[in-house]
Amino acid sequence: MRLPWNLRLDFRMAFEPAPYHASIVAAPLPAAAYWVRTSDGVRIRVCCWRGGERGTVVLFPGRTEYIEKYADVAGELARCGFGVAAVDWRCHGLSDRLSRNRHVCHVSDFDEYQRDVAAFMSLLAEVEAPRPWFLLAHSMGGCIGLRALLNGMDVSAAVFIAPMWRVRMGRVMRHATFVAARAATWLGLSKRFVAGADHRNHVHYGKSRKIVLTSDVERFESLRAQIELRPELSLGGPSYGWVDAALRECRGLLSASPPCCPALVFIGTKERVVDRKAVRIVCAKWPAAKVEAVENARHEILMETEAVRDRAIARIAVFFESCREAGGEGEGSRT
Repeated sequence: MRLPWNLRLDFRMAFEPAPYHASIVAAPLPAAAYWVRTSDGVRIRVCCWRGGERGTVVLFPGRTEYIEKYADVAGELARCGFGVAAVDWRCHGLSDRLSRNRHVCHVSDFDEYQRDVAAFMSLLAEVEAPRPWFLLAHSMGGCIGLRALLNGMDVSAAVFIAPMWRVRMGRVMRHATFVAARAATWLGLSKRFVAGADHRNHVHYGKSRKIVLTSDVERFESLRAQIELRPELSLGGPSYGWVDAALRECRGLLSASPPCCPALVFIGTKERVVDRKAVRIVCAKWPAAKVEAVENARHEILMETEAVRDRAIARIAVFFESCREAGGEGEGSRT
């Protein structure tokens, strides 16, 4: 059963202050981090950066990412008048790890992430985060975010950055991967790393991974430094169970009717992680969604070169402001 976004929690016992590693952030804003218990008892970390009174950007990170990675983005959005709140998904950052090997990225079903969404949104209501609320979701966060919108998540507009609505691979490889992940799950190996994956975070890899993720080598190295300073934030490859769950969820999203929420979708012209065709499929049947190609950008557009990143953040701020002024109707166009 799908969980509604506004599943309430008893906050008399549900959250308490959590650590936030400001020392690894270049220009930290004042931040408040919390521990929150989800409905199935998982402890996740949420962080709020106060900004202006234009609303709150609800940030859904991608796989292997963590709250501190987005502190600079929060600072840019704060200068545009928005507060920002971000989450460490289960198995990510400082949130509870669900496998004996803490480096394995594992869930059995992507519905588990919707429990994180419910707890996250309930905390925002409890701390009275300024409204309206806007969703900003990257990669795996885009997969989680689209499902949350379909479940009725309370936001006025959404921006997706290279959303993982399907992983980039050929049809035959995708089918073979699905069969292998299903078989491993049936054999009780769901929490094992998939073949070829290990404990290393993507920042531990060499030049080939830089090409896939960002063309800004300096920023990439700064992310490597964050992990070296705080290795507890690091996460390695996915489990067979996660791959099985991700493929099933993407298949469901591609066949679902679109939400009503206005949306802006960024995809880099040099994207090599997620499937650009899947983005077109979803947005072709979503009248309130607009797709914008970002020239010379790779997967992590918000971690790209200053020119690319600054243009993207400025565009995000303008889009959210237009939706705020229109009362959530947004720009109402698509390409």
